[in-house]
Amino acid sequence: MNKAARSLGAIGVSAAVVLGLPGTASAGLNTGQKDAFVAQHNQYRAEVGTPSLAWDNTVAATAQAYADKLLPTVQSQGLVHDPNTPYGENLYYAWRSGSGATAPDPLNAMASWYAEKALYDAKPEPVANPVQKWGHYSQMVWRNTTKVGCGAASGFQNGRWDTVVVCRYDPAGNIIGQKPY
Repeated sequence: MNKAARSLGAIGVSAAVVLGLPGTASAGLNTGQKDAFVAQHNQYRAEVGTPSLAWDNTVAATAQAYADKLLPTVQSQGLVHDPNTPYGENLYYAWRSGSGATAPDPLNAMASWYAEKALYDAKPEPVANPVQKWGHYSQMVWRNTTKVGCGAASGFQNGRWDTVVVCRYDPAGNIIGQKPY
């Protein structure tokens, strides 16, 4: 394939993603989004006095692979935690439809998880089995967690834009019988 044909192909794929044509998808987080995930996690952690997290590319690669795996089935199967990951895991799913709709912003996942803080602060207690309704929040601020890696996948399927976000935490939190901080 010549250089001009490759350029036109790349433009066509880019236009399909921007315009939200059926069957298009985008995956991954850019550097600014990765930095925002770390900064926001660390802001939440500072509120409760837990140490800052660092981005980990290995953890992020596993999160991205799982986000890519979840996207095609999220409408029919919902979000299903990976039973084989050694990491703590937060999952998020959002969708938009209608004229001019675009893929939901993956950064919205953190606000959704953080909203659970009100449920935890109302009655601070150790993690039980199953994890309470504040499990996403507690994993974000878990004292012994030192690394985070996130991935996101978005695609236009069945007439709407779907976005799946997976954040993974090392070491895992939400240990039964312990408090997050």
